[in-house]
Amino acid sequence: MHKLPTKSLILVVFLTILAAACLMTLDNILPAKAQTTTEPWSEPVNLSHSGAAMTPYLVVDNQGIVHVFWEDEYAGTTYTSRLDGVWQPPSTGEFPFSTFTPFLVVTPRGWVHAFWIGEEQELFASRVPASDVGNAFSWEPARQLANTAITLDATVDARGAIHLTYLRPVSEDGFPAGIYYRRTTDNGDSWYLPVMLYDSAYFRSLTPEDANLHITSAGSNNESLLFISWDNRPRKQVFVTRSLDSGDNWEPIQEIAGPEPTLGSYIPFNIQVSTQPEQALLIYQVGEPGGSCTQYYRVSLYQGQSWSESQEMLTDTAACPEHNQFFNLADGTTLLMTSILERPYLIAWNGSRWSDPQAQSKLVGFEDPEIYSQVIMGCHQAALGPGDELVVAGCDLGDGGDIWATNRSLGDAAAWFPPPPVWSEPVSFAESTTPITDLNVLVDENDYVHALWVQAEDLDTPESLLAIYYTRWDGERWTSPQAVISSDVGDTLHPSFALDSSGRLFAAWSDSASSELLFSWAEADRANSPLEWAPTTAIPASQPGADYPYLLVDINGIIWVTYSLPLNEERGIYLTSSTDGGRTWTDPQQAFDAIAEGWSMAGAPQLAQTTDGTLHLLWEQLANPTNPEIIALYLTRSADEGESWTEPDLVIEGTLDWNALLSSGEDNVHILWQERRDGRPVLLHRVSPDNGLTWARPEGLASFAEQTSNPVAVSDTAGRLHLLQTEADFSANLTLSHRIWDGVRWGTAEGLDLASQSDQVIEQLAGDISSDGTLAAVFSSDEMPSVGGSPITQLFFSTRTVAIPNSEVETNVQVESTPAATPTVSPTSTPGPTPVPELPQEPGVGFSLGPLSLADSWTGVILGGGIAVFLVVLGFGVLLLKRRSH
Repeated sequence: MHKLPTKSLILVVFLTILAAACLMTLDNILPAKAQTTTEPWSEPVNLSHSGAAMTPYLVVDNQGIVHVFWEDEYAGTTYTSRLDGVWQPPSTGEFPFSTFTPFLVVTPRGWVHAFWIGEEQELFASRVPASDVGNAFSWEPARQLANTAITLDATVDARGAIHLTYLRPVSEDGFPAGIYYRRTTDNGDSWYLPVMLYDSAYFRSLTPEDANLHITSAGSNNESLLFISWDNRPRKQVFVTRSLDSGDNWEPIQEIAGPEPTLGSYIPFNIQVSTQPEQALLIYQVGEPGGSCTQYYRVSLYQGQSWSESQEMLTDTAACPEHNQFFNLADGTTLLMTSILERPYLIAWNGSRWSDPQAQSKLVGFEDPEIYSQVIMGCHQAALGPGDELVVAGCDLGDGGDIWATNRSLGDAAAWFPPPPVWSEPVSFAESTTPITDLNVLVDENDYVHALWVQAEDLDTPESLLAIYYTRWDGERWTSPQAVISSDVGDTLHPSFALDSSGRLFAAWSDSASSELLFSWAEADRANSPLEWAPTTAIPASQPGADYPYLLVDINGIIWVTYSLPLNEERGIYLTSSTDGGRTWTDPQQAFDAIAEGWSMAGAPQLAQTTDGTLHLLWEQLANPTNPEIIALYLTRSADEGESWTEPDLVIEGTLDWNALLSSGEDNVHILWQERRDGRPVLLHRVSPDNGLTWARPEGLASFAEQTSNPVAVSDTAGRLHLLQTEADFSANLTLSHRIWDGVRWGTAEGLDLASQSDQVIEQLAGDISSDGTLAAVFSSDEMPSVGGSPITQLFFSTRTVAIPNSEVETNVQVESTPAATPTVSPTSTPGPTPVPELPQEPGVGFSLGPLSLADSWTGVILGGGIAVFLVVLGFGVLLLKRRSH
């Protein structure tokens, strides 16, 4: 083996140290990583010290005293308690339930009750004052409550009544096999007669391992709400029933899940209910008991009268959760303790979603501090005490043979929840078998979302005329979509909509039959009825054929409509206005003469206004009628309410997919457009911070998407821009992206994962933002049929809240100083040299990669790692060349 020369070795060491320094420097830039949290469980305590203990069971009384029993192979039933945080020496005794496993409950009167199934399957009960639990002689003699049972459950309600349910596996003495219920309202002095809730001959073949039965209660001192849930595994069914009056009456049984032809050998099983005064929650599993399964949950906001659809939980594990146990915390949170592959977890439910599962490593195993041996903790028994303290007792499944106990506070359960999703789950609110076009969304001051679009009025007739449809979201539900504007003879085309400050919704559109521009309006909160819309009136145009109207309600309440005459004589861009809500209109004024400029076709105009009243007008140059693609954008402005306009300025030449004109803040004007370069979408933005006098250079908004929808751009009251766009990457993962311009640069906000629509086609997107930051997005999704038939178009809705800064954002961009264009009263003039500099062939998108930041951990690792590898490889390359040269 050859040795490196000393100088070469020094060079390698130097480069390696330099590479490490690069990594350390980048690591210092990255945000600090979260520290491991302190173990919340107390140090486990050996309760038995016997080496022959098993089967613990415990209860916490209303004084917070923890009572624990277990079986000792040599001494029999053993008991200990925790008083004032100190575990007492264990004692043995001949308790009524000795050699059996009792179910323990505590009543408000301070009594501990035990229920157990005897050697001949009899159901027994006994009780004792909580102060004498450890004294075997203080327990009352066993009382038989049923002559046959294989499983039981009991609960204590707020009034102190004990509610007991059990499964009877035999049919005799007039009592068929089934689910039975009993109760006592006098602390066990007397018991009501058994009530059969459900009978099934199939229960006769059940074993205790196959039986699942639970009861739970919630309510006040007046009436208690009770739920009983059970499995009928031979029939592949799980059921629940409830009582609203403390067990006096029971409602008809509800089947929560049953057999399905697609499940094969899988069955629903292990149903269980947890109830709070305002909400009920149930879980059940589908799979093979003792094997694999999927766990589901359902929620009821109506105390079990109806349930939500089943939803999967714990989707990140293929194993079947076991030993599910519910606890209700003082703040209304429901806690689920479960075990996955013998590893206990805690999961919290806050009324709307589940927390991240919290692994409880202390309950898996730990080192015995006395003999330094590993304790493998199993057969967990848990109880919730005052102050939301969870106490767990378990047995050592290893060689130790002891009973151990530990406890923890659950006061930190609220911190288990991941940050709530920024965007609401997309909800479908309309569908059509005919195409949906011209989608528009407006959000009013009450945060009501108004959605309007064009589709065929008669879905059963493909030749049906196109009408304007409307629906409204009031924060809870959508109104039924209605055709509110239609024509008996022509289609309604290219509509534009606007809201004014008094809550009126305006609409302008072109009519295919009359070739006119038409106008109507309605009160926004009643716009879902066609009867509420005002009679249609015509917007003045110099000749038929006007199209692409654009509505703007300015700061003074004046309604402006700009439109194009795209073809024929007098083609160009026009404006008209109304000061009386659309009853009368000014004569149309031509802002651009396409004939004089030799244009074949003038496209859709847009209008914006800054706070000083200046109007800004943007319009498209289209190639020709047979190829109506956008080939250029032009801009002009008026500082005198449209009386005169500056010379038109060329903004961009090239084939464009989309463009938008917006104003924000005091005097910011924005132009955005999307073009294609090498087949990929490129978004560009240009801003003028001084009301259109000077303009910053175009800024590219980088996107790594393979396919995108046309964007939607809106401005908030602080002067920021919000850009929404659906994006599909190379793996067909679909996302609704959200970018925010803060006055200086574009940043990436949290988007919405649209994985559920990843196999569909997103055709349209619309959005708007309210003054208090409610950002709404509506998109259409076309689901293509597998074989034949027509595609089904659905409209989906999602919303999020955006924090609006208290003060207007300050625009700080570098502009290119150019003299302002001089206004002219003449309708048009030949477009001269534009004060807007030409767009460079390749915009500087390299400095606008919003998601790429050294504050991102992966970015730092990639950059630092790349530098380190490059330096080391470079060093070895130099050495190799030197060796070859010798």
